[in-house]
Amino acid sequence: MFIQSIDEAISKWMLTIHDNSFINQFFKFFSLLGEGGIIWIISLLIILIVVIIKKRKAPVVLLFGALFLLLGWLFNDYCLKLIVQRTRPYHNVEAFGDAFKVFMDSINYKYPSSYSFPSGHAFSSFNAATTITLYKKKLGFIAYPIAFIIAFSRIFVGAHYFSDVLVGALLGVVFSLCGYIIGNKVLNSKKVSESNYATR
Repeated sequence: MFIQSIDEAISKWMLTIHDNSFINQFFKFFSLLGEGGIIWIISLLIILIVVIIKKRKAPVVLLFGALFLLLGWLFNDYCLKLIVQRTRPYHNVEAFGDAFKVFMDSINYKYPSSYSFPSGHAFSSFNAATTITLYKKKLGFIAYPIAFIIAFSRIFVGAHYFSDVLVGALLGVVFSLCGYIIGNKVLNSKKVSESNYATR
């Protein structure tokens, strides 16, 4: 299959750049940082709290962004992954032998247990980064680079193929945009727009 061959070629290239311990630990750190989308949930909560304290109003768009992060994560991990059931690169002995397992063991990285497609790390990272950027553009200069590094780290450590990460990232952006559009529609509705408790 064409996509599989591209994925395997990219993953094989990753194996050639595992010879620097600092880089290995750097990407391990970011891969763990994106685990469960915790960093993004915390980031959104901090922004929500700061906005509410400053404006004494609930930011409707951010609330819907957080809601669609949750909905998208459920769709990604408990629907698509179970339908596609793609095994992860480190299981692909035919293409890589035990190279990724040996690498994961060398950096003391726990083997991911769920299916590979699409990447939950990439989904949550790009979903939250897009939501944060749509809310405040300046924050995007921080959020997107972190999202890219987390997504790349998943290919680097052998937890995902390139296409897993690409589709996960695209789904994250789409779900974020849906939350933004719906959140704006709710905010612009007469009842909410006249409320003393809601803001963008």
